[in-house]
Amino acid sequence: MKDDEREDVGLTIAATMFSEEILTEYLMRYPIHNHQERIKGMAVVKHRNGNYCLRAALTDGYMPLIELTSEEESKFRSLHSDEQARQDFLMSIAMLHLTRRDAEAVKERIRQNTQPKAGVRILPSRPQDYSPEISQVFTFNLANALSSLNVSSGSSGYKREHEVGNRSRYDDIDDRQSGTRLTM
Repeated sequence: MKDDEREDVGLTIAATMFSEEILTEYLMRYPIHNHQERIKGMAVVKHRNGNYCLRAALTDGYMPLIELTSEEESKFRSLHSDEQARQDFLMSIAMLHLTRRDAEAVKERIRQNTQPKAGVRILPSRPQDYSPEISQVFTFNLANALSSLNVSSGSSGYKREHEVGNRSRYDDIDDRQSGTRLTM
């Protein structure tokens, strides 16, 4: 096996097994939704099982209950004197949770698109159990999903063209047809 092939197989396996983490990290940098605008309020409540949870009230009426880990709970308690730091900490937890939910939704859509393209009725529940063909189709769908999420990053055709040559796509047509620099 050549080094290039080994690297391709390694990347395919990594993309398949860590797709949710990849999507979460990507969506943290380029979010689909502005979660800060969606969150109306937050409160820490004690759950029936004795653990503390973050209840975030969203503008659409949805109120997720996010269970705090012991580290998050101890950090929250240590910030008792600084209210702004507490709110910022809770906001970061809520945003991470909502971003993970977005990543799970995108991953589920990728799984649904992978099934018919791979020619299988049911995908294995664990990505480790995917066959090489299914992994390649899944990775291709993941790459397509990431590129479709990347619309506003400036790397798309028109903006990139203008950024590099400082010309719009219509400049050549304007120059040839009228001899002037009209803009559309």
